[in-house]
Amino acid sequence: MTQESQHWLHTLPIESWVEQFGTPLYVYSLPTLRARSQEFREVFGPDVSLYVAMKANPNFHLHRLLQEESLVDGVDVASLGEWSLAREAGWSASQLSYTGPGKTKEHLSQALQEEVGVLCIESLDELEEITQLALDMNKPVKVMLRLNPPEPVHAFGMQISGRPGPFGIDLPSLPEAISHLKRHARVLEFKGVHVHAGSQCFSAKAYARSIQEQLKLVDQIEESGLHVSTLNVGGGLGLASWVPYKTISLKGIASHLRGMLAERNKPLRIRLEPGRWLLGPTGAYVSRVVRTKTSYGQTFCIMDGGIHHLYEATLSDVPQGKIRPWIENLSRPQAPLQSVDVCGSLCTTRDRLGRNVALPQPQKGDLLAWPNTGAYGLSASPLLFLGHDTPMELLFDGEAVSPIRRRFRIQEWS
Repeated sequence: MTQESQHWLHTLPIESWVEQFGTPLYVYSLPTLRARSQEFREVFGPDVSLYVAMKANPNFHLHRLLQEESLVDGVDVASLGEWSLAREAGWSASQLSYTGPGKTKEHLSQALQEEVGVLCIESLDELEEITQLALDMNKPVKVMLRLNPPEPVHAFGMQISGRPGPFGIDLPSLPEAISHLKRHARVLEFKGVHVHAGSQCFSAKAYARSIQEQLKLVDQIEESGLHVSTLNVGGGLGLASWVPYKTISLKGIASHLRGMLAERNKPLRIRLEPGRWLLGPTGAYVSRVVRTKTSYGQTFCIMDGGIHHLYEATLSDVPQGKIRPWIENLSRPQAPLQSVDVCGSLCTTRDRLGRNVALPQPQKGDLLAWPNTGAYGLSASPLLFLGHDTPMELLFDGEAVSPIRRRFRIQEWS
């Protein structure tokens, strides 16, 4: 059996839920979320912290579950909106990591006032600003330096570090940052280093090699006289929302990591912040075929949803090659295959949920599903374009299903 044929979607009464709640909709499997957390804990053990990147899916109910059942150790936030949602979901400020290159004085002040778990510093200017705020407010703050190494890790589908950019402090500026931290140790409690190499890495060996380079930075900072207690290696654990399906080997990373840490004579906590790997498999997007048509020999399947709900389906950050979006025809999975372009309902040629995709021949009224879309789905899409309503989101807890809806509509003005 393939990964696709074993997907949890095939065990649930999706069609009856659609009759009750309509389409399009998202379905989230809470048992899958629990299983992902358990797999991570079992593979890495207690010495690796598991945080979740809020931006992957800011669904309040998912985050409340993550907090109530201690499925993760904390949350990475990058705005006051994410901060507020995390706090409302039950997370204490001490369990939050605050990142992002555009933190304003308002952001920094609130993080200080509520005693954020750690503030990730992205530039020397931000370091100066948070220092002055801490002095003015007489409130010490825990900080990490987010660093931007000079060499990219080519195994990451989207490379973030290792190139000019807004994220992190370039290494030539590291000595200045270290000197600043030492001068202001009374208000700046240095906790460690944060390096986010990129996203969608499928090679455990390459991922481990990236950590090895980050450990060299840790040693460099330790040699300067600052103690590094935590190395935050970010996220980037590869997970496909396309076929052929693939994902990175956690066991492969853990094996390399144990060897690297065994060689060190100082304790060091590793922190990972996966969003896609943790939340992606928990979700699926479901949309109904409104109609099919043929244009100059090409068959088009037009949906009642689109990229305004699932921009990730464009695979814009993935080398196209031989991959195609993972799409299932839930209504007629055994129908003969047909090559179709799957289009959304938006008035733009960009609204393609799949190009030249071989699907069990879709017909008007069929339900199509996009598995592994629990991360970077609804909130990472152009929701307001054309003013369509937001889809229902269903949380399946293993027995019952609970409907919720997040509202993002152009009609809502104040």
